[in-house]
Amino acid sequence: MAGDSTYVITPPLSPQGVRSGNVSFENVGSVQFHWFTCAGEGSSRDMRLQLDGYIMKGEMNVIADYTSVWEQVKNPIILFGRNFDQDSALLFHSKLLFQIARKDVMILDSASRLSSHLPSNVSTSLQSDLNYYMHLRKQICELMAYTRCYIARVLSNENSVWLLDNLIPSLSGHLFALRLLLRSLRDLPDYIVAHSANSHGNKCSQASYHLFHLHLDLRWYHLTILHQLVKCRSLYIMLDDSQQNSEDNKLVDWKMLEEQVLLLLSDLVAVGIDRFERMALSATLKKTPFSCTCVRELWLMLQLYLGRLHHTEHGKSFWTYLNQILNVVLGKKPPSDVSAQNCSVLRLPDTYACSDRVSFSLWLLVHLAQLSGYTEEGRYVGTGSGRVESNFPQLEAVLKVCVATDNNVTEPQLRVIVRLVTILVTEWWEARSEPVMILWEYYHRRLNSAFFVPGALPDTMAVMSKTGAGLLQQVKTRLEVTAAPDEDSFCLFLRLLGKHLVCCLTHNQQRHWQQMKGRIYSKFPSTKLLALTELGLYHFVSLFLTLAVTVDLQEVGKKLQDLLSLLPIESLDLNRQLVNMKANFALMQLYIERGLDIADISSPLQSIVSELCTHKTASTMVLMRTFVEGIQDIIGLNQFLNLSEHSLIGGWITHYLSRNGLVSDSYRLLDTIVSILTKLRQSLNCIMDEDSADCSQPRKMAEALVQHVLPYIQAQCSNAIAQPPFQVADLAASFTLLSLEQPDFWTHSFDQLFMSFVSSEKMNVKLLKRYLCLVLQEEAVMRIVIDPSKNYESIVVQAWVRCCILSVNESSGDMLDLSRIIEQLPAIQDLCQTSAVSLSNADDPLFTFIELVGLRYQSLQDIHRKVAFHEKCGLYFMQVDKCVSSVVSCATSSSELVSRTYTSAACLVRHCGHILYTKSKPNCLLPSIVNLLLLPHAIYKPETQLHPFIASAIRKTLHQFIFGISKLNPKQDDFIARILRDIVAQYLPRLVAKTGSGVNIQGAFTTHPLLKCFTVCEKPEIWRFVLESLSDRFFTRRGSVPHEHAVLALGFLTDLITLKKFSADLVNLIINCSLLKIFELAMFAEEGHIARQQAVAFIRTIASSDIFKQNVDMRESFLSIFMMLCNKHLAFSSTHLFRLSSCLAQLCPELMAKCLPQLKDVIKTVELRRGVGYDPGLRNGLAKLSASLGIQET
Repeated sequence: MAGDSTYVITPPLSPQGVRSGNVSFENVGSVQFHWFTCAGEGSSRDMRLQLDGYIMKGEMNVIADYTSVWEQVKNPIILFGRNFDQDSALLFHSKLLFQIARKDVMILDSASRLSSHLPSNVSTSLQSDLNYYMHLRKQICELMAYTRCYIARVLSNENSVWLLDNLIPSLSGHLFALRLLLRSLRDLPDYIVAHSANSHGNKCSQASYHLFHLHLDLRWYHLTILHQLVKCRSLYIMLDDSQQNSEDNKLVDWKMLEEQVLLLLSDLVAVGIDRFERMALSATLKKTPFSCTCVRELWLMLQLYLGRLHHTEHGKSFWTYLNQILNVVLGKKPPSDVSAQNCSVLRLPDTYACSDRVSFSLWLLVHLAQLSGYTEEGRYVGTGSGRVESNFPQLEAVLKVCVATDNNVTEPQLRVIVRLVTILVTEWWEARSEPVMILWEYYHRRLNSAFFVPGALPDTMAVMSKTGAGLLQQVKTRLEVTAAPDEDSFCLFLRLLGKHLVCCLTHNQQRHWQQMKGRIYSKFPSTKLLALTELGLYHFVSLFLTLAVTVDLQEVGKKLQDLLSLLPIESLDLNRQLVNMKANFALMQLYIERGLDIADISSPLQSIVSELCTHKTASTMVLMRTFVEGIQDIIGLNQFLNLSEHSLIGGWITHYLSRNGLVSDSYRLLDTIVSILTKLRQSLNCIMDEDSADCSQPRKMAEALVQHVLPYIQAQCSNAIAQPPFQVADLAASFTLLSLEQPDFWTHSFDQLFMSFVSSEKMNVKLLKRYLCLVLQEEAVMRIVIDPSKNYESIVVQAWVRCCILSVNESSGDMLDLSRIIEQLPAIQDLCQTSAVSLSNADDPLFTFIELVGLRYQSLQDIHRKVAFHEKCGLYFMQVDKCVSSVVSCATSSSELVSRTYTSAACLVRHCGHILYTKSKPNCLLPSIVNLLLLPHAIYKPETQLHPFIASAIRKTLHQFIFGISKLNPKQDDFIARILRDIVAQYLPRLVAKTGSGVNIQGAFTTHPLLKCFTVCEKPEIWRFVLESLSDRFFTRRGSVPHEHAVLALGFLTDLITLKKFSADLVNLIINCSLLKIFELAMFAEEGHIARQQAVAFIRTIASSDIFKQNVDMRESFLSIFMMLCNKHLAFSSTHLFRLSSCLAQLCPELMAKCLPQLKDVIKTVELRRGVGYDPGLRNGLAKLSASLGIQET
């Protein structure tokens, strides 16, 4: 051996001694061999093996039967470009062949290290050959393959056993020398290992590539040849016992084989560590510990090979070997007897330079476990390969190191570690709870921790859901997703726990849960629960929800509520109370999803909400908001509401809705109740279709809603001050329809509910519109409405009229829908069909309807039909005065609403005045409307000011009121006449256009609504009544003092005749109706008074107009009025009369001259009555008048 040892370490011959450059690349006589073919960096997404690699070329079959390869070897064989006899090449030339092999290895090593292609002493003709390095590697692999086949041939042939005596020592020495030359992969330069992957495979021309892969090839060949030599030694000893203690035979034994396995594993682990150190920790979740596909294949070959040895030759398992290396990685001391020929170069390292031993070990375990998904033929089938074997002892050892108190594992490490453990425990290995429990022992002490990585993105933090449904969904999503979510390590641990329990139950291994629950439950005494922060309580709840989702829901749910009951509500801050509430809702949702009754588990929530209703603070409102959101989620889960959902309905609803200041909160709860009622109706309809179905649960829900919701709805519908949410109408409609569909369920009948909502004068109009639309869409309701035995049709029309009057935007969706529905009523159809008019297509359905009613009433000739129609329409408009009253009483709320009310009432008075007014009925509708809109008591007080909204509305509608009232025969009805006179008297001065503090008479009445009585309407009777009313009220006097608004009345007349362009009919009517009063005003008013000036100016306007000058009849009327004035006032007011006469003489001298004879006759009549015969004062006045006219008195 001493000589052999000396020989082994002798340097190889110089290349000049062996012209290995004289090679042939022909395959004739070559040995069949395998080598690694690289496909680049290994990826867990692509597990295919290279077709030209070892396994796919049948390597695992070859090492099982080498003789098949030997049979294919042709004689002579070519090794290193020379011909050798296949039977004697190793016997006589092994030293030479292995010397050349070592030389070629050194060439590759030198070329790689010096970045040169060839040594200077190599032929320049080969330096340009890009395949040179590949060829060197190929020749070495051929030698190793030949050696392996030759040994196998010796073992298989009894006649060749005698060769073992020389073969074992010789080959073992050569192999050891070659292995010694290779040293460790860690001795290679870093760049060679780091850049060993190349997708071009063996076509790569880089020396470093072929050097690294040659190292892999030689290690594999060395191991398999050494195994054959061990077999040779065993055979040799069996044939010759005397050789058992021979020094030559001790060169190879099973222990040496195990040491070489460890050395190879150590090298591969070192490659993995080097790769691990070069990447970020998070990258380990996407990358493998295999620097290239060839390293992965070598690991797999070792798995397959050692697995075969373990089962056929009772060798150690693959995991046993690996665990010995990983123990060293984890910091344990290696066994003292592990060495290779006591050579320090080939000793296993005492330690590995790894910055994160735990993460690396788990990373390696995961990817090695995944390699067990290959079959021996090289197909990747996953866990169905039949080769999967667990390595829990090592996993548990790694985790114990991880959670050790002195390890100080960080959150980024834990996030990676838990993900890796999850892959092993739930995807590859059989169920075992201890790894999960090791992590649990770590996490249960840190529930209050945030598990946050400083500097990390916000989305990597644990986000607490705002609702119980969201909390439960987080748990479910965590368990359902294939890839681990980007969450904190505790959430990842919960995912591990849940998936592990699912695996246990899937394989009927409930014993694992029985073992685990005690270790989980026991960690939560009351003191620890009270010490939990908001985040800690959230983690606690998430843990139990994970257990509830995966194992026994009822057991875990009861335990969760029992533990939460140890936390008195008053001892918790707001955030922890929210977590508590969300936990209960999440649990309740899980019950409903599993079809379990929630009566028992809802009791804690009932207690909580009952307590909250007694307080009104910001905190309680937040909790109640969460409670409402939870109910909304619960109701949406079960279509039939048969799992005691009614237990969540209680008196808290009224408290919440009445005290909540935020409309959105009320809307949310009302939406939920609408959903409940909708589902309840559907559920009851389905139950009624099935005679055997149990309706007790829906009945309880109905009773709860009637008790706790219906009173609130009824109160809100009558709320005229606030604007209730639109859902109130939806709920009112649902209650009404449910009472119709299920009359046995209700203490309130359909008739009661329908009438209470429709006929109530306090019903909010927006709610009424929506309510009618929803209810009347049902055919069953429409059948009841049109039933002649019930008076619902008129009531519905009455409600529609009210909606139309009080709806500012008539084109709103609800209003249009309601008008379409109303149009389907028989009474309305009769009106519309007769006139060929559609309400729904009209610009304003109400105005069209009113016009149709008026026309129909006027067209009826039969007195009985007319009376019946009058009574029916009286019902239609019965609530108009109440509508008007509600608007006028709060006129400041909306100018549009005030205007709409006045416009609607004016249209009604104009077209349906005969229906509104019955002379024999003092309480008929017209007086109420007029008193409310036009002539309230306050209007008779001069100091009363009209609200701007009301004044604007009256300006638009006053003429329509006058038109309608004037149709009611004011000449024969003193009440109607008084109304018209009061309207004119009150609104002529109130609606005049003002500028500053005074009245601008000129053009002040151009927009006055009374003008429309003359411009819009051409009926003389209306003109006459307005003029008479105006004259009687404003052209009066007290002594010489005119009426305070006389000037306004004169300005109105002036603007009127100007606007009408001195219409003959109008001027003539003014002369006949007003001129006498104007004369008196001008006659008696003091000189210089503005009223007298305005009166004279008006007379001048009339007298100077062309129409007056040209119209003889008008002039005669003028004279006639003047003579009436003379007859009336000459006897007692002659001075004032002659003053007016002198003024008129200037304005219209011809007319005054014409009237002198008549005036003289009047004077004589006065004198005669006085009995004086001659009155100097009258005669002087007449003389002066005649003189002013240029006429000589006779």
